[in-house]
Amino acid sequence: VINPPGVAIRALAVSADGKTTRSGPTFTQHVAVTPDGRLTVTATTQPPAVFVQDAAGKELWRKTDIPFDWGTDPRYTHDEPDYFALSPDGTRVVIREAPQRLVCYETATGQQVWERSYASADARLWRDAHKLRFANGRLIVSVTSYLTDGEAATKLGNTATDALPADLKLLDADARHPLLSIDPATGTVQWTRTERTVPAATVAHRGHFFAPYTPRPDLDVRGLYFQPRRLGYYLSVSRDGNRICASDELGYHSLYAGDGTPLASYAIPGRPVLSPDGSTLAVYRDGVTLVNLVTGEQRSLTLEGQEEVSDVVWSVDSQRLAVARWDGLIQVVDPAGKTWGTVTQPQ
Repeated sequence: VINPPGVAIRALAVSADGKTTRSGPTFTQHVAVTPDGRLTVTATTQPPAVFVQDAAGKELWRKTDIPFDWGTDPRYTHDEPDYFALSPDGTRVVIREAPQRLVCYETATGQQVWERSYASADARLWRDAHKLRFANGRLIVSVTSYLTDGEAATKLGNTATDALPADLKLLDADARHPLLSIDPATGTVQWTRTERTVPAATVAHRGHFFAPYTPRPDLDVRGLYFQPRRLGYYLSVSRDGNRICASDELGYHSLYAGDGTPLASYAIPGRPVLSPDGSTLAVYRDGVTLVNLVTGEQRSLTLEGQEEVSDVVWSVDSQRLAVARWDGLIQVVDPAGKTWGTVTQPQ
């Protein structure tokens, strides 16, 4: 795909049969194509919108009630919230809409199927869906909780739980980042999991450090001082939905079974990518670390290049990984570390 002169293409999608390719316009955040290649779903950041087009490029419907996100800052676009998720069969699209809700539509018609609020009953909390992943009859959603009350945020940040007044104890219990499993057919929440985390304040943009908090031993034994941990800041789900990895921005990874049962946790700096069969977790940043999820064994791959790893993708059979670095070097390796091919993109 060659973009026209002066047009910046920021997202690309290919249909399941490999015959249809779609690219988005300027400020495109996400593009997805239905398996039959007949419909394209596109999200744009400026202005925030999600719209559907047919194969000829005709717009069929559009939704613009999309929450503003700080991820339009180009330094953080890799980790900005998902605007939508397209079901594996392409018949439904779930959109993150205001106020604090998910709405499911028929992809072809735009007819609403269901909506689900994830708002808190406490007005001092504002929530935003961050990552949305379909897998085998489940929609896994990570939600970030923000405190809009700066005074309450400060008290929660430097006061032990047993010393908090009753109303702040309730707020403390609610100010967590939930992970939801939703039935894609009805919008019913199947289960919810949370971890105790320091809540984020809305006055600070994503990616910027917060004012230091006095660490609370009962709140986070990892001695957090600046950026709060956000469960589900990164989210990876195996193809069958039976392994879910929800990670924070500091490199802590929580592994769950498909029914939400906690299985394990790992402290490895980087972003998670589960193999399609759910047997191996790859974590990448400066390099790539593989975790055998059966034995817990961790092993770092020996790779060429010096630049930070920008992305990792597993093959469908979980036997190969494509590892890309920011300088354009792409290597195909197997879990044992054997290199099967290398290519360098033109600069």
